[in-house]
Amino acid sequence: MKKLPLILGIICIVAGISLLAYLAVDQYFVQQTLTLSQAEVAQLSLNKLSIAPLPSHVFIDKYVNVDVEPLIIKNQKWAISKDKATYLYQSARPGEPGNIIIYGHNLRNIFGPMRYVHLGDVVIVTTADGREHQYKIVLLKEVSPRDTTFLLPTRTETLTMYTCSGFLDSRRFIVRAEAL
Repeated sequence: MKKLPLILGIICIVAGISLLAYLAVDQYFVQQTLTLSQAEVAQLSLNKLSIAPLPSHVFIDKYVNVDVEPLIIKNQKWAISKDKATYLYQSARPGEPGNIIIYGHNLRNIFGPMRYVHLGDVVIVTTADGREHQYKIVLLKEVSPRDTTFLLPTRTETLTMYTCSGFLDSRRFIVRAEAL
């Protein structure tokens, strides 16, 4: 009976250390974004001169219905909205040729349900002027945070969306769609 408090104390300490280790590893993987080199960011920045309206909302029937906030890459650090999807300001804009990049947290109210979409589903991106742009999903892929091939500029109007996935958010789930 005297050993029970000692055993419970040891169990609590081990559980606490395990929880802290889990949180540290989880935070490490969440902070690993898809990172572009300076040259790749400069290539994306060519689109900054556009006067086309910014995306303001993303909708995929039954899966995603979220507002979009435009943010930028600064000093190779990606900003991300806490409660909305994030449009990469340096990327192309809806209605223009190029790669439109929108990303968000793997949360139920942002991009968490995106992993359930199907090839052929339609993505509707609404811009600040109220226009709707439709895209057909052509690719679903899970990649390493270091795989930036899907973030590079494209010649045609392409929508690239992604969120964290995998064990402890160690991977990125990519949804690629083409303009209809």
